[in-house]
Amino acid sequence: MQSGLLYTQYTLVQQSRQVVFQFLKENLMDDLAKPLPIFLDKTISYMYVHIANTYIAWAGNFAMNGASTYYDQDQPLNITQIEKLFAQVDEIMAGFIAHFSAAPMQDVKGLNGRKNTLKLMPTAYSLMSLPTSFTIKARS
Repeated sequence: MQSGLLYTQYTLVQQSRQVVFQFLKENLMDDLAKPLPIFLDKTISYMYVHIANTYIAWAGNFAMNGASTYYDQDQPLNITQIEKLFAQVDEIMAGFIAHFSAAPMQDVKGLNGRKNTLKLMPTAYSLMSLPTSFTIKARS
């Protein structure tokens, strides 16, 4: 059961994301680059690039000791570009899930590039919820 926990959780995240992307396509295509007061005058595009960068930072660069570069949050993207960005996030997450799926409650250790010191996240499972919480905060 535990070996499929991360996969199941991330599959639910992907499915939810697809619902949101479909909504954006159908209702808000022209508003992706429009500053919104509820987002501190940031755009919907900005928020999704920020979320993608969060996955890259925590799962890719921290937990998996990667060296992926971050995307410019201030450069507006259209929905097709956002979907391509999240296809890359899905690849990072596939590696993360493959690495941690056997023991999702294990400690995650990684290198903090800014201070070059070892930091510790509580568990792989808890790390999976970080970008999701950003998504929820951005929509509430």
